[in-house]
Amino acid sequence: MSMMDRGTIAPGLQGPTTYGKDAPGLMQTASAQLSKLTGITSLATPVLDTGRKWGSIAYDTFRVYWDAYPGLRAFVYVFGALTAIPNVIFATYAAISFGIVATIATVGVAIVEGGILGFGLLFLGPVLFFSFWIALAVVGVFTALFYGLRALSIGLGTTQEITGLRSGITGGTLGAAKNAAAMSADLMEKVEAVVIGREGMPQPVSGRV
Repeated sequence: MSMMDRGTIAPGLQGPTTYGKDAPGLMQTASAQLSKLTGITSLATPVLDTGRKWGSIAYDTFRVYWDAYPGLRAFVYVFGALTAIPNVIFATYAAISFGIVATIATVGVAIVEGGILGFGLLFLGPVLFFSFWIALAVVGVFTALFYGLRALSIGLGTTQEITGLRSGITGGTLGAAKNAAAMSADLMEKVEAVVIGREGMPQPVSGRV
């Protein structure tokens, strides 16, 4: 009868039993934390017991005098009746004054913080203003040059096609100017592609032959 028939698991099929290497360290950490908690509890327990003891003594003493002296009870009742309305008024006054002070404090903090931020804006504002116009001017000039060079290159190429000036001094000058304008526009296009990507300016057909 095989081992499987006897209801036992073959040694090769039995999963390995592993234990985490960090288990002892975790147990030590948990034990240390538990020890600290136990120490704090042991220190707090006598204090709480003493407080409850003195509170019980004070309450029992008060109950003895309260039950033994009817005049004391009458005094407390009369005093409470006379001071009930003033106490309510004072509580209302305290709540309102606290709300006013809290509001003033909030507004004061907002004003002070606003003043500090405003002082910072005295320096940031001009920088943003001039940066806006400088950036607008740079982009405007760059765009104007780009399309101007493209138009010049295409215009010179069209002039050559119409007049047939492809040789001689005039034709050579027109061709050189057309190619220079087209090369400059292509260079600007490459710069634009590096700076802001291919989604920037439209890409008209170059006029260079």
